[in-house]
Amino acid sequence: MLLASLGFAVSSNRPEGVAKNLALAGMLSQVGCVTVVIVIGALLLGLWVDSIFKTRPVFIVVFLLLSIPVSLYSLVRVALSTAAQFQAEVKTEERKEGSN
Repeated sequence: MLLASLGFAVSSNRPEGVAKNLALAGMLSQVGCVTVVIVIGALLLGLWVDSIFKTRPVFIVVFLLLSIPVSLYSLVRVALSTAAQFQAEVKTEERKEGSN
C-alpha cells in the first residue's frame, strides 16, 4: 500500500511490474546496507574514541545515538532519489505511449 501511495506500480503480472518490483527491492536492500554501515561505523568510532580517552561506554553510546538521525536521513535521501528516478521513467514511458 505504501508503495502504491508513492506512485509506484506494484504489479507482478507484467514484465515491467517485475522489473519495478526488483528495483524497489534493490532500493530497500541499499537502505538496509547503508544503515548497517552507519551503525557499525558509529560503533567502531565510539570504541576508538573511548580507547583514547579511557571512557569505555560513553562515546560508544553517544555515537550510536547520533547514528540514528544519520541513518534516517540517509533512508529518506535514498528513498527520494529512487522515487525521482521512477517518476522520470514513468513520464518517459507515458511520452513513448502517447507518441505511438
